Amino acid sequence: VTDKTGVNAQARRLDGGNWECQSGGVKAITLAGSQASWPLGTEEAKEFRTVALVEGGPDLLAAFQAREAEGRSDVAVVAMLGAANKIPVEALPSFANKRVRVFPHSDEAGMRAGERWSAQLLAIGCDVDAFRFPRLKTTSGNLIKDFNDFLRIHPDDFELQGVRHGVMP
Repeated sequence: VTDKTGVNAQARRLDGGNWECQSGGVKAITLAGSQASWPLGTEEAKEFRTVALVEGGPDLLAAFQAREAEGRSDVAVVAMLGAANKIPVEALPSFANKRVRVFPHSDEAGMRAGERWSAQLLAIGCDVDAFRFPRLKTTSGNLIKDFNDFLRIHPDDFELQGVRHGVMP
């Protein structure tokens, strides 16, 4: 997964499994020469007033699917590829004064990342909020932990938190 600039590129298996060729069995490999903290879609976001900021490659694809399903071609989709990353100072001007909805993962690292990214964006004049997935379940009954899981929301939970009205900012 990458964007038109190629500043950051990451390889993931489509089945979500770990790469066996890497020690520790990592899920994602940042390609040589990439700046791992660079948000995918930064350049593309410049022309939009509204941004959906997600964490990780699978959530990036899920957010594009949700954007299309909601008919929201006015929303840019941007992804940070890892909760440990901060938005680089050089990337921040691309988001200045925009409306940004952050979709953090529901684990501790994801929530900390969402708070960190929100603080960075607020400091440059963005209107920021976050979409949370508390107690929402997938069709298999598991708790939703990220945007990718959200695409499999259980029908009983669909009307909670305004989901019926869409999730894009």
